[in-house]
Amino acid sequence: MLTQQGDTRVKKQDASLPYNLVLFANGDEVLSFNTLFTTRRGQYQIVLLHGCDVWLNAASSIRFSTVFSSLFCEVELTGEAYFEVFKNKKKAFQVAVGDVKIAVLRTYFNVKAYEDDTKTT
Repeated sequence: MLTQQGDTRVKKQDASLPYNLVLFANGDEVLSFNTLFTTRRGQYQIVLLHGCDVWLNAASSIRFSTVFSSLFCEVELTGEAYFEVFKNKKKAFQVAVGDVKIAVLRTYFNVKAYEDDTKTT
């Protein structure tokens, strides 16, 4: 285990960082954010609390809350990432790239958001 932030435990498993929810008796939630950066040759997989898998490509960063709201989950991206968003009709998943927001309920997609080029497929 790398750290515990409120009700969330972060573990390192090879090139993956799964975030796991741990419930405590008091139920207090503290809103905090994490930012993960990759090097020019790096790549990392993150498993977010609601089950979304993210593969962060080289020279990229992702910022996300350790506690997601009941209506949607949002991450901020610079660089490139591949997302696998699992079906959740009650909670949309959003990727913010500058002023643009990509919202989905269930899909697999890639976002390329470097300074001179932004695309999603």
